[in-house]
Amino acid sequence: RNNFVAAAIGAQHGTKRLPTEKLIAICKQLDRHVVLLGGDNDRETGERIAEAVGAHVINLCGSLSINESAAVVEKAAVVLTHDTGLMHIAAAYRKPIISIWGNTVPAFGMTPYYGSDEVPHELLEHKVWCRPCSKIGYDRCPIGHFSCMRKIEPEKVLTIARQWLHSSIG
Repeated sequence: RNNFVAAAIGAQHGTKRLPTEKLIAICKQLDRHVVLLGGDNDRETGERIAEAVGAHVINLCGSLSINESAAVVEKAAVVLTHDTGLMHIAAAYRKPIISIWGNTVPAFGMTPYYGSDEVPHELLEHKVWCRPCSKIGYDRCPIGHFSCMRKIEPEKVLTIARQWLHSSIG
């Protein structure tokens, strides 16, 4: 039984990505292996996370094709992701998903689609007055505070992940 967390750490736009220090805090406190997924542009961030956290984090950013990343997602117990393509791949595999939303909002209709199946998923967002600032995203917060992501609490992510990993879901 595969009992690891797949973490899709990248996203096309900076305003869709959780700050690296938040990802480090989450990975440090997970009691399972964490496999980091992302493209070439996520490799350095993956290395920073893996170095800061230790041996239970495996950085595969930039070293897998999309199909290979999908295969990792298929084997994961839980998928932690931003509003990304890998989130949709995880939904296609009926994986429990914790998705973190920054500048975009689930109300735009880009949430994980499971059909009629009841699959555990949690859409985490910090609602601020300026959100959504874009349907797609920006490199940086247009106002400069990036509260939509900076205010996401790692403990909230961890509570959900632990619950799922220690139940029949994970």
